[in-house]
Amino acid sequence: MLLSLDDPLWPTLEGGYRQPYDVSEPLKALRAGEDVWHELWEELHHQGDVGVASYAAVPQLLAICGGAAERSVDFYALIALIEL
Repeated sequence: MLLSLDDPLWPTLEGGYRQPYDVSEPLKALRAGEDVWHELWEELHHQGDVGVASYAAVPQLLAICGGAAERSVDFYALIALIEL
């Protein structure tokens, strides 16, 4: 399910640190062309842990980057790591 980036649920979802992390803001920045991969890696995955925010980010990552002519290796690697 693709959760709108403006949905008020985002700030309540936990990231890899098992604390609330509003991933909608870096996803909006990614959509605007900014390089936020380092933050996404740091916050969505921590020592093998992922949270609900990590899983909720995957459909957005696909929507933002899936149709791009070129994709960062981070796109593939982060999604694969979250899903594993």
